[in-house]
Amino acid sequence: MSVTLKEIAKAAGVSTTTVSYVLNQKGSISEETRTRVLQTVRRLGYKRHGRTDGNLALVSAQPLQGPLIPAIYQAAAEFGFSIHRVQWKDYRLAPPPFGAHMRIAGVILYGGLWHRQFLEELAQRQPVVLLGSTLPTFKTDSVWVDNSGALYVATDALLAKGHRRIGFINGPATSVTSAEKRIGFERAVQQSGLQIEMEIVDAGYFDQASGRAAAALLLERFPRVTAVIAGEDGLALGLLEELKERGLSVPGDVSVVSFRDDPALAVAGGKVAAIPLPEKEIAREAISRLVHRINGSQRAGQRVLIQPHLIRPEGIVSPP
Repeated sequence: MSVTLKEIAKAAGVSTTTVSYVLNQKGSISEETRTRVLQTVRRLGYKRHGRTDGNLALVSAQPLQGPLIPAIYQAAAEFGFSIHRVQWKDYRLAPPPFGAHMRIAGVILYGGLWHRQFLEELAQRQPVVLLGSTLPTFKTDSVWVDNSGALYVATDALLAKGHRRIGFINGPATSVTSAEKRIGFERAVQQSGLQIEMEIVDAGYFDQASGRAAAALLLERFPRVTAVIAGEDGLALGLLEELKERGLSVPGDVSVVSFRDDPALAVAGGKVAAIPLPEKEIAREAISRLVHRINGSQRAGQRVLIQPHLIRPEGIVSPP
């Protein structure tokens, strides 16, 4: 006989409504309660009705690191799925040919550099949820933080502290996420109604080396800059490296805001404000939508943007 929600609720010491909220990613449930319910679900061997057998593929062009990955694994496990990680560098052409032994029921696709043909072919094969990319004209779901809103928040915080000479080190110009971030940055400047000097440099990639090269170019073009926003934490690390080499302190000489918050930023020198990536919320929303797609219980083509917030605002000080 199958386990019921009532039995799970009794064993976990919660209501059946709470169990339902945890399993369906709804409501405001504490992490302690969520963990207790999920442990009870696994211990009692509860199986969700209607789910399709198989595994989920997590596809990326580069090796994935950071807290988003375990968050995706945990969210998948909550729905009874396992994850196959697939690194696929050929993002310009055909999608990866998943082997039959992998039994892939759906795909989480990470990154913003995938070409349209690639996305369309993959979405025609099986259910797909995009993380960090969009395909508005095709029936795929996408989940991410509001990139444009994040840069608006970062820029607005700098303007509020009196900064009027602001630089922005963005990711590659071909990236969807980079384009969205640029829109947010420029919109915040335009809507402020202030006389702002600004300089935008597109980095070659999202890593630290690209960030340092872009920072050097930015400082050569704009030596009087008082604040810089980095479009990724890897770019922020490269920026900090270049500022240190030039004898500039953070935030004394230059205030820095990073999109994403790599733990290394805390020890890289100076105090850096950041827009963190809400990993658990992104992972749970993405897996929930993908499972609903697999089960045919949700219409595709929805885009979920999780709203950003600023942390360590003390990393933004008034310009010298």
